[in-house]
Amino acid sequence: MDEREKSLIERCRSGDAGAFEELISPYMQKAYETAYRMSGNHADAEDVAQEALIKAYRSLVSFDGRSAFSTWLYRIISNTAIDIARSRNRRPTSPLDSIGDRSDPYPGGNPADCAEAALLQEDIQKALLQLPPEQRAVLVMRDIHDYSYQEISQTLRISVGTVKSRVHRGRAALQQIIRRNFPGLCSVEYTEGTEG
Repeated sequence: MDEREKSLIERCRSGDAGAFEELISPYMQKAYETAYRMSGNHADAEDVAQEALIKAYRSLVSFDGRSAFSTWLYRIISNTAIDIARSRNRRPTSPLDSIGDRSDPYPGGNPADCAEAALLQEDIQKALLQLPPEQRAVLVMRDIHDYSYQEISQTLRISVGTVKSRVHRGRAALQQIIRRNFPGLCSVEYTEGTEG
């Protein structure tokens, strides 16, 4: 942890709410993306992110600096998303709201290509949401955010062996879900990433 983060954490512990905003600012985009991938839609992702940030603010006094602040923060976000998914006892759906609210409706391509890419992302998200939350968490961290197995282990406080097992089982289950429910994705081969 760098001196800037240490200073901001101390200011937060002294009651400086502005310091907390400054502390979490560099991590917000990735935090929201993690919450979105875990929850499946923007409204739920906002709920997860907001609840996780409240937990992080309240728990900052217990942060001991043995792990990176980002690792600690993403652990809270992942656990909050898993808890919310369990408590709702449902499989949320993913609306097409991920392609809305853009100033450029066709970034980097023509409308047909953008629509096809959006539908592909939607189907992948729907397939991902059919996994148990624990498998979903490790796949989001490993295959979307490119965390190493060690980083996932530290973030979720599970062994590296458990991480590898969940990744392996999650990938196999996701492949079956895609084959069974999303035949249009069958040309997309879901393969294992590199060892991390």
